[in-house]
Amino acid sequence: MSEKIQHFDDLESAINFALSLIERNYYFFKYWAEKVNRKSIRDALLDWAEEELKHKEVLLNIEEDEEVDLHQTDIPDLRLSEYFMDAEPSEDMTYEEALRIAMKRENTEIETYEYLANIAQSPRAKQMLLKLAADSRQRKLDFEKKYIEKFMSEN
Repeated sequence: MSEKIQHFDDLESAINFALSLIERNYYFFKYWAEKVNRKSIRDALLDWAEEELKHKEVLLNIEEDEEVDLHQTDIPDLRLSEYFMDAEPSEDMTYEEALRIAMKRENTEIETYEYLANIAQSPRAKQMLLKLAADSRQRKLDFEKKYIEKFMSEN
């Protein structure tokens, strides 16, 4: 069986794929926001879903000839998610579990965007995918900082 690898010959195909990743995360966060028992976790999940919508809006409004700011591609990765056991979403999940899940999801987005940027045929598509990877890396860093502040720092 032969699989067709998407090479993203144009910006539109890269954007469409990125939109599918963003929508997947949006619906994941929205779904679990409706299921969880704790209001504080529900609020966090809804905030994270809203962030996904902001990324979607940026992608939907990008123009073919618009320059992509790639200055923030050197965002540090604290790699916290590599040291965690996978957390499963549940109605009773804790904020710690929700953060761990969010970090893992962002990590998957980063890896996907970077892989796709490496195989992109279009320089413009490659730029956009690297920008999306940087945005996801920043968001993951924000989750990691929240985790450290809440669960790893000595009070």
